[in-house]
Amino acid sequence: MSSATVQIITKAVKERTWMWLTGINRECGFTLLELLVVIALIGLLTSVGAQTVFHSRTNLDQQVERVEQNLHKASMQARESGLPVIIDCARLVKGPTGLSEGDTFETSCHSGNYTKDSLTFYPDGSSSGEIVEIQIGDDHIRLFVDWLSGEIARDQ
Repeated sequence: MSSATVQIITKAVKERTWMWLTGINRECGFTLLELLVVIALIGLLTSVGAQTVFHSRTNLDQQVERVEQNLHKASMQARESGLPVIIDCARLVKGPTGLSEGDTFETSCHSGNYTKDSLTFYPDGSSSGEIVEIQIGDDHIRLFVDWLSGEIARDQ
């Protein structure tokens, strides 16, 4: 190596050592470790948020399935007994709902612009034709009960 090269290397080492000892760093940007920590934190926060949203939606789907089952049972009961079956809209879900303390669970029936207290299934398979709305917190799903056939359709 030439003496000029040795002098340049020596100067660079001394300058680097001085910067390291005094804490002065002329380089800008983030280290790889800092970037990895930030990416890990973003991933952690995203997974926690996704679980909260997923849990809320799963809970709503479970309650809607229970309401659908109760409506199907009432329809079958009307056909088998030959008598109309009237269901109280506020009590479409029987038993515990399994919700968290902060969650509120509401069901309501609508026909046109009117809120109804009950839903009726008739022996011929028809119904009073209501819209049943199930709501947990801010999420809600509507079930349409066809007046002619008594069929139940879900609206997301």
